[in-house]
Amino acid sequence: MGSRLTFAWLSRLKFASGVLVGAVIAGASITAAACSSGSGSQSTTPAAGTATAAAADASPASVSPSRVSSGPTPVDASSFQLEPVTGEFDSYIIQIPQGWQTEEIAAPGGFIRRYVMFQSDTRTRMASITLRCEPGAAVDLMMQEDAKVVDSVNGKYGLGGTKDVRVANLSGKQTDYTVTAGAPVASRVVYLGGASCGWRILFQVFGGGELQPYAQLFDKMLATFQPGTPGG
Repeated sequence: MGSRLTFAWLSRLKFASGVLVGAVIAGASITAAACSSGSGSQSTTPAAGTATAAAADASPASVSPSRVSSGPTPVDASSFQLEPVTGEFDSYIIQIPQGWQTEEIAAPGGFIRRYVMFQSDTRTRMASITLRCEPGAAVDLMMQEDAKVVDSVNGKYGLGGTKDVRVANLSGKQTDYTVTAGAPVASRVVYLGGASCGWRILFQVFGGGELQPYAQLFDKMLATFQPGTPGG
């Protein structure tokens, strides 16, 4: 059974380099409808079929301005109680704050999964963490892909430079970027090189919020990440 799951998992994740990169870059095809959905813990959002289409679809202009947060939102990482969640076919495990809602993003041949913090009274999208596996992708390749997409939507990639990181015994890089057209999105992304997967772990703050108030929370979640088998 384990070998069958492993084969199925890898088969579903074998999609072309560059496909869906833009979908992850600035909110992964977040539409006004998705932002204003009133209830339910899950939603499925079709992903764009090419990097060019994805870049356009992922532009923050597609996020309803009335449904994103405005201004910095200080958070206390210690105030969030984390709970473990697993990826499709047990491809990873990570701990996220209780109450964050799961969004399944349709991907040809693979999957992307996002966990979102909404403001409870207004359903405003405040922050999210997104995980994606790109089979066989090197860290440098993923960074190049993302830089191109961010540039295509007039964003700024590599803010503050790039630093080396090590998460779950995987080596990688971390950098920040912003997309400022429409409703601003601030992003911090960690790229990790695994035996089967190149991992993107993307943390985003919406509506003009700043990354720094959330930095400790992101680090707290990131420290719990473990790739599954065969995700390492």
